[in-house]
Amino acid sequence: MFDGSDNQTPSKPTRGNKRKALKVTKEMVAPLASVEPLAIENMTLKAEGRAKTYFKRLKYKGCPKLSNRGELQEPTRYIDMKRDTFVRDMYRLFKPEFNITSSNNVGELINYIRWVDSDDNTVIVEKNDYFNNDLIKAYMKHWSVRVKTNKGTKGSWSNAKKAISVILKKINRASDAKKLPRILGAKAAAKEHEALHVKSELKPTLIALIRGFDGLAAHLEKGSKPKIHPLFDETLFNKQADRLSLSAQSRGDKRKGFKACLTHNWQNQLTKQAGMICFSFTGMNLTPMLTLERQDVTFKTVQGNCFVLNSVKGRAAYKQIDNGIGFSKYAKEFIERWLNLSAKITGDTPDAPLFPYIKKDGEITTFIKASQHPQTGVNNLLKHLGLSGFTSSIARKTKLATLMQVTEDVYLVSVSGNNEIKTVKRTYSSGSEKDHQGNLAASMDANYNIAKGKPVAEAVSDAKAQYVDVLSEYDYEKKRKKEGMTDEATTLVGGRCQNPTKETRDDKTLKTKGIEMPVEEKRCTNFLACFECEFHKLVAAVDDIWLMLSFKATLDEMLQIPAVNSIPKKDYDKICVNVESALVRFKEKSKKNYGEAQAKMKVDSHPLYSTAYSFTDLLEIF
Repeated sequence: MFDGSDNQTPSKPTRGNKRKALKVTKEMVAPLASVEPLAIENMTLKAEGRAKTYFKRLKYKGCPKLSNRGELQEPTRYIDMKRDTFVRDMYRLFKPEFNITSSNNVGELINYIRWVDSDDNTVIVEKNDYFNNDLIKAYMKHWSVRVKTNKGTKGSWSNAKKAISVILKKINRASDAKKLPRILGAKAAAKEHEALHVKSELKPTLIALIRGFDGLAAHLEKGSKPKIHPLFDETLFNKQADRLSLSAQSRGDKRKGFKACLTHNWQNQLTKQAGMICFSFTGMNLTPMLTLERQDVTFKTVQGNCFVLNSVKGRAAYKQIDNGIGFSKYAKEFIERWLNLSAKITGDTPDAPLFPYIKKDGEITTFIKASQHPQTGVNNLLKHLGLSGFTSSIARKTKLATLMQVTEDVYLVSVSGNNEIKTVKRTYSSGSEKDHQGNLAASMDANYNIAKGKPVAEAVSDAKAQYVDVLSEYDYEKKRKKEGMTDEATTLVGGRCQNPTKETRDDKTLKTKGIEMPVEEKRCTNFLACFECEFHKLVAAVDDIWLMLSFKATLDEMLQIPAVNSIPKKDYDKICVNVESALVRFKEKSKKNYGEAQAKMKVDSHPLYSTAYSFTDLLEIF
């Protein structure tokens, strides 16, 4: 029978069925004989979302690169290695189920053949046997040397090994696949995704994603098609382009990306936005989240306004899906809104995917079945806006790292994330990298001062003062409303005091003397201790920065004049360090507001610090 191989010989007819066999030969074999085998130049496979894979690269020495159209290009030399049979075998091997994983494995195959053709390989290939055990053993040794000499990573070696293993199993050599070396520590050596800093990285990204989602949702509801992705923000785009010093052509190319992504089935962009937002809200892993069906969405209240999805998927031992971290009422409302919107894409059938993916032919499937990820493409658009992209892994790690930072309970975090305790200890105990760096800096600063003889309590207090968070005006106002703060005052050093009526040492002194101040007149006046006070907050508002700049200018001027009854040098140096640190963080938080404050400073100092003696006067008053 004809089985599609290169060289076919029709079976010899027996005497009993000779007449019938001749009929088959005339009507079937003759037409097949006229069909030429597929040319190697036309052997291409494509995984959805990936560029074409050209198997003809395997034909030439070193598997050289081709042009974007898959054509041979000058001045590259293409040396035919006379291994057409091998190329055809590999094409047939991968053709039946070609997906993103297959595409990756072919890439590793190309790396392997490139090594076989190189001078590094001393094993002779005989009879086109490119997978003889001696050759594979030499390739594994080659990778071992690369890792030991820091020219390669264990992760890359592991990928190379996996591809060889897959091919060996496909050609019925599973026993040889088992003989491949174990690569110990490949997973641990792989660079793990780092958690995002919630305020400075995750929050701006989520604001942009929700803006993009709302814009696309409006088009879905109206039945219209967007011309440009609503994620696009002219101001953010221009700032990032200026930061990278992009040319006009490069800016134009990146701007086109916000339109090109809507060319085919633009509703997929809406689903991608929804998926990324839900990853952030729930902290769930990629596959469990993307394989949810509409009927899986039922909520269970775990405490107060915290919810989890009450669903069991086909995981090991039928564990609940990994959303034990819980999410807020706002997140629940978002998921409910997405249920209504996505019904316009899939219909309201219970078994329809919660996060549908529309293929080019219009078929609706899941991202997992289509070998697609929601963040594909979206993170590139975010990058053009100067925002942090993320994956489900990063979102999960951020949520768990935040939980770890708040609770400092390894067991609680492990239960919430369906992780082993040792995984939590290794992965989440440090929090986000930015928080970790800030905490480390404060710790090192405190240790240094303790070593110099400063009292422990004082050293810790000073360190906290220098590395405390700076809030934007928006965040501060939101915090005030949430916590119901009504009694607030601007301090004399340019910060905000959230408890200006707290009892101070002066109040206690007056009490011992039998003097009780009226409540409305009680005010904390110890402004030199503001930076060490738990109620002191730094807000990057123009007037706050202007006040602190004026305060600093007065401190600088005090060095130039004889200061009678002024602050002791030790306290003076301490306050100068705190002010310098605060101003640096003000600038990092809001360059715009810092610039406006500097402009006001050039016109005039804050009225509180109009002269070099202002500081001394304040000390005498307070």
